[in-house]
Amino acid sequence: MPEILFKNGRFLSCTKIPPTDDQYLSKFSWLLIDDQTGKIIKTGSENEPKASKIVDFNNKLVLPGLWDTHIHPYSYGHLQKVANLVAAKGKDDIIEILKAKLQSSEQPPWLEGVQWDQDSMGGYFPSRKDLDLVSETVPIVIFRRCWHICAVNTATLKKSNLIDENGFLMKEYSNNPGIETENGVPTGIFKEDSIFLLNPVLKIEDTDEEKFKILDLTLKNLAQHGLTSICGNEGAITNFSNAYEIYSKLYGSFGSLPVRVNFTREINDDFSAKPMNLVSKDYLRCDKVKIFMDGSLGSNTAYLSKNYKNIDSRGMLILKSSCLKDKLTKITNSKYQLEAHAIGDGAFSELLDACTVFKTTLNRPIFTHCQIVNDQILNRLRKHKDMKIVANIQPQFTESDLPIIESKIGKENLKFSYCWKSLQNSGMVIAGGSDAPVEPPNPILGMACAFKNPLHEVESLNLAETLGLYTINAAFASFKEKSIGLFKTGYVADMTVLDTEDDLESILLSKKDRYVNGSLIDSTYINGQMVYSKNDEKSDFFKTDPNHPGKGGMPKWRCPCQR
Repeated sequence: MPEILFKNGRFLSCTKIPPTDDQYLSKFSWLLIDDQTGKIIKTGSENEPKASKIVDFNNKLVLPGLWDTHIHPYSYGHLQKVANLVAAKGKDDIIEILKAKLQSSEQPPWLEGVQWDQDSMGGYFPSRKDLDLVSETVPIVIFRRCWHICAVNTATLKKSNLIDENGFLMKEYSNNPGIETENGVPTGIFKEDSIFLLNPVLKIEDTDEEKFKILDLTLKNLAQHGLTSICGNEGAITNFSNAYEIYSKLYGSFGSLPVRVNFTREINDDFSAKPMNLVSKDYLRCDKVKIFMDGSLGSNTAYLSKNYKNIDSRGMLILKSSCLKDKLTKITNSKYQLEAHAIGDGAFSELLDACTVFKTTLNRPIFTHCQIVNDQILNRLRKHKDMKIVANIQPQFTESDLPIIESKIGKENLKFSYCWKSLQNSGMVIAGGSDAPVEPPNPILGMACAFKNPLHEVESLNLAETLGLYTINAAFASFKEKSIGLFKTGYVADMTVLDTEDDLESILLSKKDRYVNGSLIDSTYINGQMVYSKNDEKSDFFKTDPNHPGKGGMPKWRCPCQR
């Protein structure tokens, strides 16, 4: 049996699910694998075994392959093609950036802009009239950082048949709460489900050839950030309606992928009770389905239990009780795993109510984001520990939202916001993701924000819990904890190698410019085979400014379901 010995590494792994204390960390210096299966035979620090092949890690830090449990890969890649408005400070910047993009391209069927944030522009929201100054003929749609709110020009309204000849909103849409109007005339702002009324424009997708190229380059870029497994959320909402088909073609072309992909599909009108065919259980799976309970915090559409501090509204509850029950029935009948977007405590509570009714048929339901909860929710979670609910969290949000969170929900509610430790102590299994392109797909950055919670120190995780977020807990969230996520006999040898002689704790407490853009990543391995090396030639497709502000406006290294 051909074997590979990986030696002179500072291997670090959790040993328990979930790892609640640093006593559940294991350290050793060599790892032996079966070269044919890619599975671990044994580990140790003394008496190195012989092997037919040897890889010397030269004292580098080696972690189990890192995960991102919530990411939009295609949107992250597609972002490089559109007008990036993240640096805009007001109306003039918006217009200038859009005009420059329009002039630099062949006449597009429509112009897309992304990443604007009113909190970075003194509260300014782009309007239809402003965008008409860019073009009166080319439809323009620009999305806020969260993708839950957008601004459009008149050409978009006309192509979507939303206004009459006098510019007034069509009567059939007059009671739609997601369309902002003044005296019956749309301002150009659309929120939440009303955005789907723009489908005559938004449905104009990239060609399959373009999608293939973008996805190929994106997955390679994710490996560059140290990732070996992802949970990808794609679909019509991200202009990628045939996502699984393109993923399958990509796998078919190469026989593998740069990262393992656990695909989450949308629940829609043609949702079938039969899971999609698995192209490869090792590299490409599809057994999760996504629903949305509410919107985003930045756009005041996350659904709270009380009014926002700055407006007379609790936000938007997208799925009411009866509709939610219908969707959960479809999901449980189909044997898919539930993933539900829930940011506000009002949305979380409604979701928890429904899931407890289905507790005997829902297996490891995933609550994604979980940014704001309350004491009642935590008490209820303790009573339902047996449900093994997963909290799919994005630790980077804590830092990015620091400038806005208190103004949104009030100081008295901060205690139960971004409270990752409390969620874990209440019985949830917490797993870590980025929600890229909202935040960078950088698991080291996520770990740093979990290890030292920027909002409240008491909610910081210990080292074992932090590593577990992006390894064994993440694997648990996808029912893969018996084969991936630990350095343990019988597990696959997925590895993320860091080019440093520092320990993990020192890295997480260091300045973040050490690891932006994956700069600390030496290599990644899947099944013991190298899939990325820092010596590989890098594509210039990804040109994102590593110092651009995060979604909340904080200067740092910089989706469609968030902020």
